[in-house]
Amino acid sequence: MKTGTVTIRLPEEKIEQFKQMAKVKGMTLAEFVREQALAQIESKADGSGEVLNRIEELETKLSGAQKVVADLLVAILRNTVGARYHASLATTYADDIITVMQTGNVLSQGEVEQRQVLRETEALRIETETVAQVLGAKDKGGRKVN
Repeated sequence: MKTGTVTIRLPEEKIEQFKQMAKVKGMTLAEFVREQALAQIESKADGSGEVLNRIEELETKLSGAQKVVADLLVAILRNTVGARYHASLATTYADDIITVMQTGNVLSQGEVEQRQVLRETEALRIETETVAQVLGAKDKGGRKVN
């Protein structure tokens, strides 16, 4: 194989470091620098496949993590919907019990519907504020949070 010569300028302290490393390995400075340069070139040529494998492995792990997070979010949403339903039902029952205890009568269908509309409106307002706060990452004072 044909060979050529490359001349480089380095700070003297770096040259001294190279000399020390070459001495430890029992090599001349030229042999050590040549070995390091060739190893660097070969690692770049050989490393691309390794990098691609690592990227593929990370993508697989990321896909798995996304599926786990999606499953968790579905479970959270399911539980949230169930909790909201049961809270609404319990509130309606509480209204009926309180009204019967106070007045001796049950609420009319119109009063029940009116209270449900008020509660749903308030729940929607709270949900909207909460989502806006999370998505906008703002504190209660409306300031952006880092």
